[in-house]
Amino acid sequence: MSKQLLLAVSLVFAFSSAAWAHEVKYETSTSQKSKKSKKSKKAKKAKKKGHVAPIDCPFAKKGLHKPGMKPFKDIQKYIQMLERKDRSSWQKPDVVVKALGLKGHEKIADVGAGSGYFSFRFAKVLPKGKVYSIDVEPEMLRYIHHTTIVKGINNVFIVFGEAGNPKVPKDSNVVFICDVLHHVQKRALWLKRIFDAVASGTRIVVLEFKEGKLPKGPPAKMKIPKKSLIKMFTKAGFKMHSEKPKLLPYQEFIVFKKP
Repeated sequence: MSKQLLLAVSLVFAFSSAAWAHEVKYETSTSQKSKKSKKSKKAKKAKKKGHVAPIDCPFAKKGLHKPGMKPFKDIQKYIQMLERKDRSSWQKPDVVVKALGLKGHEKIADVGAGSGYFSFRFAKVLPKGKVYSIDVEPEMLRYIHHTTIVKGINNVFIVFGEAGNPKVPKDSNVVFICDVLHHVQKRALWLKRIFDAVASGTRIVVLEFKEGKLPKGPPAKMKIPKKSLIKMFTKAGFKMHSEKPKLLPYQEFIVFKKP
């Protein structure tokens, strides 16, 4: 084969390869654009229908599914009781929140959050902070989680607590415990779990019903005497920081700190 013929064949082969590569690149690019276009159309279609992006559900991660949970109506009355209007007259939630002296960046653990009575109030004054709503009842956390989605609240996070361990997140610098301790069975262990979880300097704010006959609160036998309450926390390793005995009509307001 002559040199001229070899050169011609080489040029044809080179031209064919380049054309093939260009064609593949074009097809790939067209395919990718087509896929993106289809996804975009689907997204627009879903938006028109009122669909939203899938939610990263904490209940599914925990293995809790709706069929295995109590019907919402079963706890609706309890939520209504927690959220009743007359409660604010003696619970004074706004006064309590102000007494905490939050600066807006704290990470507060609301232990025994219930319906989020305090959690959502904390959220309003913590634009740069976080609220960890902790409860042992999945149904209550479900209510809080649903409320955050509906109202677009992005600084409240639910935490699944346990009877013997409230699971307080380690980065919490304030732990709020309102009317919860008298329900706890193994209090020494429960408080130790909190002590071990939080860092030095963390404040523990405790609200418990005062002794004596009161129009609100649990039966006398369930109440924890103030001296016993303080002893309980100091034994767990906390130091008493301050108290506001006249802040609330029916509850003690005591602040402890981890040294």
